[in-house]
Amino acid sequence: MEEIEKARSEPEIILKLEHITKEFPGVKALNDVCFDLRRGEIHALVGENGAGKSTLLKILSGVHLTYEGNIILEGKTVRFKNPIDAQEQGICMEYQEKTSFPNLTVGENICIGHWDKYRKGGLKGLVSWRGIHKEARRIISELKFDINTHDRMCDITPEKQQIVQIAHAIAIEGKILILDEPTAAISYSEVDNLFAILNMLKEQGYSIIYVSHHLKEIFRISDRMTILKDGCTVGTYNTAEMDENRVTELMVGRKIERSARIGIELPDENVFEIQNITTKDGLLKNISLRVRKGEIVGVAGLLGSGKELLYRAVCGMSPLGSGQMTLEGKPYVPRSPKRAIAAGITALPAERSIEGLILKQSIGFNITLSSYSKFSRGSVMSAKKQNDLALSSAQNVHLKYAALSDPVNSLSGGNQQRVMIGRAFSTDAKLIIFNEPTQGVDVGAKWEIHKLIQSYAADGGAVLMVSSELPELLTNCDRILVMANGEINAEFAIADATEELLLKYMIG
Repeated sequence: MEEIEKARSEPEIILKLEHITKEFPGVKALNDVCFDLRRGEIHALVGENGAGKSTLLKILSGVHLTYEGNIILEGKTVRFKNPIDAQEQGICMEYQEKTSFPNLTVGENICIGHWDKYRKGGLKGLVSWRGIHKEARRIISELKFDINTHDRMCDITPEKQQIVQIAHAIAIEGKILILDEPTAAISYSEVDNLFAILNMLKEQGYSIIYVSHHLKEIFRISDRMTILKDGCTVGTYNTAEMDENRVTELMVGRKIERSARIGIELPDENVFEIQNITTKDGLLKNISLRVRKGEIVGVAGLLGSGKELLYRAVCGMSPLGSGQMTLEGKPYVPRSPKRAIAAGITALPAERSIEGLILKQSIGFNITLSSYSKFSRGSVMSAKKQNDLALSSAQNVHLKYAALSDPVNSLSGGNQQRVMIGRAFSTDAKLIIFNEPTQGVDVGAKWEIHKLIQSYAADGGAVLMVSSELPELLTNCDRILVMANGEINAEFAIADATEELLLKYMIG
């Protein structure tokens, strides 16, 4: 009798992965990984880039078909034939890179792939568009959101696009929803809305696997977490019994030292200065700032605050209306990113896969892309000099790679970021603008990237760090500027700054 009562009280396991091992040529990506998911649970999957999270999710969603071990779904051992097969059995994967169709409507995106449910008059090949939008509205209403199902996906906000992705999973009657970095493109306030929806789905019995590099999110939303390291399972833990320091240590295998820059003496020597600039469109207004030699100046702000526009204005992507900039005391007029680099200002964009890297080109090509003058004369290029520069830059940023000839998209997110940093360093820049320098990278890679930025500043380089992550600014900057409504509305020395104070001014 006691055994029956115990069985009734134990949570139902909807999904179990037993001894999953996956090898690629020369690499064991997963080694004897075990994982289980309960019905009505939000379970975080945590680990550094390269820990094996992506490989595990691709096995679970039917992308990787060859592996050792077993997937047990609702008590039955399954082997998916492809991603559609995984979906039809109830597993819906929503990738960090959105897989929606931007030119189709919200309703079409929610119901796509299951047209047979919406046949017009039961006739094969004819779709009832009224039925599609009726079903889409029903699901959106269930999620307590207001989205016009006739709007095109490209015309709605990133937050609403994320909700549509979740609605699609509900439309295909998924039992398990996998979310990979779901908050990457949405603001603080929108995260609260998303979490409210995920908690509502959990109460309705949906099981959610949540993947994020933001540990604060993990602690807010998850019930349990499984930590991976080097393709192996470190363990599964109740989230309420863990803290960020313990999780970080388990992820990276060492203690992460967090070093604020309080007390660092800096020379009163301006490298870069902005005086009262206003852009032609009026979205930036009366911006003034300075960055000294060896100084790291942070720029904080919510989505739409103007911090992204400031980055674009400094590196020549947005035309100025009035005001002036100086670089080492000389007038600086940003007309294009190419001219900015030639003058001594290099910028790293937030979206490395869109603006920062040519993904199908080699690592060596990408890391030397901004330094052609160092290995070419006119139209004649020295392949040896280019290779030597690429090797030197890769070593400087501790890049982990197999061959410089490999495509840059073969690297993890953290190593792709190192490629961009190595490229910036190789330009001998006087000022480097880091726009979201650790977006989409894991805790260990963040620590190493921060060390590279601090080392550049220690050698006399000037840094402007634009970031949405307040802990990143608080642990790396000498001063922090806060932007709201296209203006700088506060400035703090690092000794005086706190998250609460910064947020107060960020929201105006």
